[in-house]
Amino acid sequence: FKDGAAAARRVNSFVSENTGGMIPNLIDSGAFDNAEAMLISGVYFKGDWETPFEKNLTEEKTFHGISGSLGSQLDTVIMKTVLFDSATLPYLHTLNSDRQ
Repeated sequence: FKDGAAAARRVNSFVSENTGGMIPNLIDSGAFDNAEAMLISGVYFKGDWETPFEKNLTEEKTFHGISGSLGSQLDTVIMKTVLFDSATLPYLHTLNSDRQ
């Protein structure tokens, strides 16, 4: 790879287009330094809930991880019933990619 930055842009563009923009930066240009070949894999899962969340129940909350608060406000959808509690939260990597 003579131009790592161009290769990274091409890979990231392909991945972003094929994940609906959910994975915009899978790889950085430094990964191509001294590389003769590259095998790249990324997974994007989009599933629908059997019982969808209601948009009007969305609240902005601070996300708390294992090491404490990440200080990020994000939309959190919470559903509580007599039988269970459930929430929708983005993955940590998703939060970090928004900051790049």
